[in-house]
Amino acid sequence: MFDFDNVLSEGMRNLGFEVKVVQQHTQMAPGPNANQAAPSLLTAAAREKRKLPEVLPEALSLIHDAIDRGHAVLSWDLFIPEFGLIYGYDTETRQFQAGDNCGHDKPIAYDHLGRGLVEELFVLAIDKQLDIDQKTMLANALRTILHHYRQETSGPACAHGLAAYDAWREAYLQKGIEPNGNAYTTAVVGDARRHASLFWKEIAETWTDAQFDKIRPLVKDAGELYTQIADEYATLAHRFPFPTGGNPNDPDESREAVQVLDRIKKLEEQAVAVLEQMQEKLSV
Repeated sequence: MFDFDNVLSEGMRNLGFEVKVVQQHTQMAPGPNANQAAPSLLTAAAREKRKLPEVLPEALSLIHDAIDRGHAVLSWDLFIPEFGLIYGYDTETRQFQAGDNCGHDKPIAYDHLGRGLVEELFVLAIDKQLDIDQKTMLANALRTILHHYRQETSGPACAHGLAAYDAWREAYLQKGIEPNGNAYTTAVVGDARRHASLFWKEIAETWTDAQFDKIRPLVKDAGELYTQIADEYATLAHRFPFPTGGNPNDPDESREAVQVLDRIKKLEEQAVAVLEQMQEKLSV
């Protein structure tokens, strides 16, 4: 649903790292829902029936070089269409050791990369550490966040940022919700907002340099707003739990969901205003 290379490379630069990426996408549209695919399509045998990516040799070289330098490699769709880490390799068996946050931690054959359900290959490795100070890192992060909120990021034909709430709201009103995907999105975005809350609170408490005093009240406000947003998402996640998803197309359920989304969007708009003020003060 987003341009892996640009978004993740920019995010890593914000953290102070330059990266190298090898990728091959077969489509720029949402792929199939792995949770609803036939189990036979997720097996090693199914991978071996799919075409080898043309960039596989380049990807293998990048992975080996990164691991030899002591860096794990971020990769997409190692076991299912999620991100995971490749952290070791065995040249004799031609297998990588890899894991993700979905309970997978096991070997994967070299030639199984990019041959998963969505047939996309993406690997990202740290190339070098940048000489960057905290103020620049924060300014860059704010630019990234606000670009996303304003839907200025590139990607397939889908809604991003604040505009996504209108699309989501409309899906509920039109009874066009797919329960599993909706529950997944609710859980993931809620988790992101909870981490946003922790991010701003950590900066407020630990970035003690005097140059940040002028934005500290705004940083605290951002932390509180994202806490409220995360709490609202928790109510949605309780109503539409992953993976079963509840009954989002039930008229009463969808009506309640729209009300929660409306509250969330108002809080998000307040957060954007705070971040814009923060960006302005930081640039002085």
